[in-house]
Amino acid sequence: ADIKRVLAAQPGGGGTGAGVGGTGEQSSARGERSIEVIHLEEDGVQTADVQGGDGASAPHIMGSEEEGRELEEGLEMRGLRVQDAVNLSLWASSRGSPQTFEQTVRVDVCGSFLSHSWHDNAKVKVGQLRLHLMLHKVYAAASVMALLLALQLLPVGFMIQGLIDSQQAPVWFWPSVGALGLGALVVLWANWTGVYLPARWGPWWSTKETVWLDKSCIDQTSDKTKQAGIARLKDYLAKCDTMVVLLGKTYFNRLWCTYELACFCRMHGQEELDDKLKFVSLEWGWFERLAWLFGCGRVRLSKSEHELLANYSCRDASCFMPKDRGTVLARIREEWGSEEEFDGFVRREFPKLVLKGKERFMWRPVRVLKETLDLLF
Repeated sequence: ADIKRVLAAQPGGGGTGAGVGGTGEQSSARGERSIEVIHLEEDGVQTADVQGGDGASAPHIMGSEEEGRELEEGLEMRGLRVQDAVNLSLWASSRGSPQTFEQTVRVDVCGSFLSHSWHDNAKVKVGQLRLHLMLHKVYAAASVMALLLALQLLPVGFMIQGLIDSQQAPVWFWPSVGALGLGALVVLWANWTGVYLPARWGPWWSTKETVWLDKSCIDQTSDKTKQAGIARLKDYLAKCDTMVVLLGKTYFNRLWCTYELACFCRMHGQEELDDKLKFVSLEWGWFERLAWLFGCGRVRLSKSEHELLANYSCRDASCFMPKDRGTVLARIREEWGSEEEFDGFVRREFPKLVLKGKERFMWRPVRVLKETLDLLF
């Protein structure tokens, strides 16, 4: 990258920070100032104009301390309610708006940080997220309750059969069939809300949990507010109880995704990650899960997953916005010391994390069913 440092000291200079300006008379009482100009054209970091005391402007990138002071005011932790996060329409585009930001609420802590790639299939992604957040529990509860009700209605069916002419067709099982049908209707109702019907009409209204989604929880009314929100990413990660990784084909090809996951891992020890880090795969299908549950296969990384992680390079990963790529690479160099150290961390730690996440993902339906039975009995 082309890097230039220009230090200018002027009697009567103004303060520091992006967007600082003023005339010579206004600045004279403030003493000297210096301006650091950094160009990172190769990485695409966007610069901001800083107005000097003489009216001239220069590109300026805030340092971390200066940036923190600028961002401390006016920014707050926002969370998206689950009933809003599971609407399929929200995931149709990555572009945020004032309307999507207004859906969020102010929170101290979010339940889950949603880490995902916007290049993965939106419909599949939302479907797996809905399963993870609630539908697994709905399926288990509806199935168990319908089966128990069907068993309890068997005596009623036999009684009805005895009261009618025995020569007629058997009807003793119809009450039980009705109970099973009721369970199926509950499943359909839960599935349709958020897709064909508003999510608030379904079971989603019952949870007060919030999630952090970049599109909604970063104020994107202007480029300034958007960049300010992006600069606070680590603060947002620290204020989320868990991270849910929606792992699709393009996840590790996106630089933001890898950076988010790496930062979260560094914040928590291995024991914490077992509870706090959840992998929800878009590729591990029901066939693979059933084959594993019945002993016909074993959990392991696919060849493509293994090769991608073993040869990972942050320089090969991409961002939708070139300026974002430069921002992330600069942070990687600052926090890990070098890009090579970051790549080594990913190659060393991520295969173990993904494999453990895959095992937990396979077991999840069994765990949810067991938890449901424990509540009933």
